[in-house]
Amino acid sequence: MTTITEQIHFEMLERDVATFDEIVDITRRVIRRPVTRSYVSRKFLSRLQKDGKIRNLRRGLYYAVLPSRNSRNKQPDRMLIASRVRPEGFIGYHTAIEFYGSAHALLYNQAYTCVLEDDRFRPFSVSDVRFRPVIVSDCITGVGWQHWRGTRVRVSSRERTLIDCVERPEYCGGWEELLYSALTLREIHFNHLMQFLKRRDNQVLLRRVGLVLDTLRQFSPIIRESISESQLERLASGVKGPPRYLFGTKERTPFYGGRRKLDFDHRWKLYVPEWFRMILSGGV
Repeated sequence: MTTITEQIHFEMLERDVATFDEIVDITRRVIRRPVTRSYVSRKFLSRLQKDGKIRNLRRGLYYAVLPSRNSRNKQPDRMLIASRVRPEGFIGYHTAIEFYGSAHALLYNQAYTCVLEDDRFRPFSVSDVRFRPVIVSDCITGVGWQHWRGTRVRVSSRERTLIDCVERPEYCGGWEELLYSALTLREIHFNHLMQFLKRRDNQVLLRRVGLVLDTLRQFSPIIRESISESQLERLASGVKGPPRYLFGTKERTPFYGGRRKLDFDHRWKLYVPEWFRMILSGGV
């Protein structure tokens, strides 16, 4: 006969990674009566940890395993960890790019959970992956539940992911990693993209996104399938005001390999460093 502790463990195995609150909920369902957090910790959680069936990843976050000769080498899934750190947070930036199968880098040792300021957490590491918070002002728009390995995770949509990465490329491995990854980002819905940009109401961001899409269309049939030239024209019609710099100001513009030339993109009214246009052609 299966014990209560074993039933709790089996349910946790289906989730792989679970918060302490989720373990309490699992226990309530299994024993069919209210339980206190201290009771769950003392009666079941400590026993499962002692038996090597649950590992503590960080405070309040646990990983279920089947004890075996190879269990020590088994690593928890980074998506599940990133999605469980904060219940109201979501997977974003380069981690969302990975979720959609478009990451260019084969090895990327950062995982990002987007949270509001009040839900900030200290970065922590599991194996060789560093889990970090990214503070955002909105955890709802363009965020939804997606299926992942038998469970569900909250992740930013493709459109919001692209916009967020263009706005803060440092959370996507930099411009080169962003551009190469976005080449294979499928099913970008232009109307969703426009809605998000309208909500952001940021001229520099709109121009940046336009420039990136323009650049990607030159090299990627996948992007050309999602974004047409006429749609780019619609986006460009929203460009208002004086010329801007891709990096904010001329003084903040980085230059590489001795290339100090700035090109002016008339469509997007942006001063763009020469090296930026050469990334996808292998010139950087």
